[in-house]
Amino acid sequence: MEPQYITKEYSIAVINHAIASAKFMEEKQSDIAELLGVDKSNIPKYKSGRQKLSPTGVKLLIDRYGMPRQAKGEYLEATLYKTVDEYLHAMDERLNDRYCAAFAKIFSKSDVIKAIASTVSAKPLKNIDSDEPFSKLMFSHQGCKKHEIPHIIEWVNNAIKSDSFRTWYEAMIDHVKHKSTQSSYLKPTPPSLDEEWSDTLIHRDDFPLFFLLADFYFNHPTQYSLPFQGAFESKHFSTEPLVLTGEQILHTTSMHVPFVRREAHTFLQNSFNFFREQDIGGLYISSDLNALDDLKPSSFDFFLFMNKDMVYRLLINEFWGTKRFDVVNQN
Repeated sequence: MEPQYITKEYSIAVINHAIASAKFMEEKQSDIAELLGVDKSNIPKYKSGRQKLSPTGVKLLIDRYGMPRQAKGEYLEATLYKTVDEYLHAMDERLNDRYCAAFAKIFSKSDVIKAIASTVSAKPLKNIDSDEPFSKLMFSHQGCKKHEIPHIIEWVNNAIKSDSFRTWYEAMIDHVKHKSTQSSYLKPTPPSLDEEWSDTLIHRDDFPLFFLLADFYFNHPTQYSLPFQGAFESKHFSTEPLVLTGEQILHTTSMHVPFVRREAHTFLQNSFNFFREQDIGGLYISSDLNALDDLKPSSFDFFLFMNKDMVYRLLINEFWGTKRFDVVNQN
């Protein structure tokens, strides 16, 4: 894997190793410049660190002259940020992407899709001209038939774009904020789904699932699909192999997590015990919602390293639910 970021120290080590190896192979610095596709006047700049090699340049030199010897260090694969400021400024986007990834994982599961179809039922499709049985069947909480699911999900994907569904979602957000001060789920009463949604058999105990669906659609419209296909990708999820050299000079732990949780997550935390999981098509889907556990950052560990060249690197171990993410700040 080509590294996304090249440190000045690593660039210097690679070019100096290439120069030494080239001399042994009876090659000149001009041969190195030709390999890199640059003027030979750039070589002294690489040697001094005034200019860094590109990832492509590093790969070309290593392929030709081999790897330089390096100091001992800790190998890991981590998400890289050039500075602490870049890391901090990416916080909101990273959290947003983690929510989207969790939604994508949830709404790609066949049991969740079947649960949605079962709660909506074939009832809203009664006015569709069709000889298919789904348009005439009586709904049962034992689930819907397999051939009904695509038709119901198609209806959901259209109905979710309606003004009435947006109005319900916005009312639910207000309900969640107001409910956070209440001790009972029944006070205040959650808003009802109106207009085209009034033909469905969605019970208010099923609202958490549809609130998640609304949160996915209205906050991530370009990524939304039901069912979701593939895996959600983010630049903040990519990792690079690296070696942290030098001594660890500082270690501290922070239990204060500066992340703001979205209303959907707050709602689930307060309402999950009321979630009618067993009645949704006769399915148990609580295990399918485990992706939401990874949206709860619990603590951060900070490790500061300093190598022999007095270069500092900050390693951050982020703990999110059951998962750990390693982040390195290079400068």
